[in-house]
Amino acid sequence: MKITKDENKVLFQELFRNEANYNRFAPYISEFIKEYAGKVNGLPAALWPSGLTLSDSLKKEFELWLKSKGLVVQLT
Repeated sequence: MKITKDENKVLFQELFRNEANYNRFAPYISEFIKEYAGKVNGLPAALWPSGLTLSDSLKKEFELWLKSKGLVVQLT
């Protein structure tokens, strides 16, 4: 799953355009990656300057992780 200005636009607005929301999750994305490394083929997630790529099989887990950071969004 890609979250960019062109794909999943609503999520992009919530996670990237809202600076407060971005600061709640982005500095800690390595926690999520470490927790799920080896549980999926490839990287669990990758944060890059203009978006986020997330393993499709971890949507629910990422949603719960975001909730633990104070963000409530629907990925599924």
